[in-house]
Amino acid sequence: MDFNHLIAEAYKITLKNKVLWIFGVVVAVFGGFPQVFTYNFNFPVGPTGSAEMEKSAQNMPKAMQFLEFVDPSKLLLLVGLALIIFLTLFLVSIYLQTWATAALISQTLGVLKGESIDFKKGSLAGEKYFSRILLFRFILMAPLLPIILVLVGVPLMFFLADLKLFAAIFMILDILILIIGLIAYSVVVGIVSEFGFRRMIERDLGVVESAKQGWELFRENLGTSLTVWIVNLALSFVISLPISILVFIFVVLGIPFFMVNPWLIVVPVLAFLAVGTFVGGLWNVFLFSYWSLAYNRVSRKGES
Repeated sequence: MDFNHLIAEAYKITLKNKVLWIFGVVVAVFGGFPQVFTYNFNFPVGPTGSAEMEKSAQNMPKAMQFLEFVDPSKLLLLVGLALIIFLTLFLVSIYLQTWATAALISQTLGVLKGESIDFKKGSLAGEKYFSRILLFRFILMAPLLPIILVLVGVPLMFFLADLKLFAAIFMILDILILIIGLIAYSVVVGIVSEFGFRRMIERDLGVVESAKQGWELFRENLGTSLTVWIVNLALSFVISLPISILVFIFVVLGIPFFMVNPWLIVVPVLAFLAVGTFVGGLWNVFLFSYWSLAYNRVSRKGES
């Protein structure tokens, strides 16, 4: 497989087919299915000195006195409303990201076949294959849960049985297995998904048959598949450099705004979000085109 040609073709598809940018931006906004709402909750832990902790503990009841004036039923209603809003946004984000994923795959495959593409065709494909792609992802990720439960459960059993040495040994082994296993599993699942999604949409297959054929394409083209993934990884590292420069530029531009008025920081932040989302959308179109081209090569190779 000529990867220089593959990358060049993906680049051409990205530039020439602007309708794909819409779907790429949607994927960028909602971050991809496994990453939805995965924010880093690293909050400050507060004062650590014993005197400061005592003072904080004494002040805590005073700080919480406002709860005495809050109607518990209204507080419960607010919490329930917040949960409903969060879940609604969560489900909508999953739908839109999966819809855009199916649309992008459908339309990039259409480009390779010489078909005319437009937003309506992509949207209809997104609606048609949304549930299949979602179920496909769930099936491939589901085996992780029992594996993680076993890896956590074994050292926990030793710990509860007061066999702390064995618990420590198994915990170390678990960490190594989890790190190595999750990396290997994510690579395999990622490649099988890329091929399986495209086979599903190209031939209008069901979930199980798509997963099966995606696995067969991966297995029969093991070396090529892994090379495609490695090149994808290398390209991601390359694109991270201009993105880092972009972040630095907006940070520098944001300093004068903040010095004039802290609230004005919202101007460069919004500008960065707009530019970053657009760049992320283009990058998604490129990657989807790249994998569609790779799928097309290995798929035609198997038929010849």
